[in-house]
Amino acid sequence: MNKEQREIRKKLKNINTIEQFETMLNSILISEEERKILNLIYKEQKPFPVVADEIGILERTLTRKHAKLLMKIGSMF
Repeated sequence: MNKEQREIRKKLKNINTIEQFETMLNSILISEEERKILNLIYKEQKPFPVVADEIGILERTLTRKHAKLLMKIGSMF
């Protein structure tokens, strides 16, 4: 994970309310799977292995998808 991705992740973790998180999700074009990934990681604060298992993908695949999502939403901050 590069410096920019770490900063975006930090900002996501600092979203205080569910409403703010939902507003952010609704303002970007992402698939239902991507939305679920963000919800599980940031709203429900589940670890990557658990999220990967719940979605039915490898943890390595989740890591790649998560990195791409961070780049997608990076311009919002």
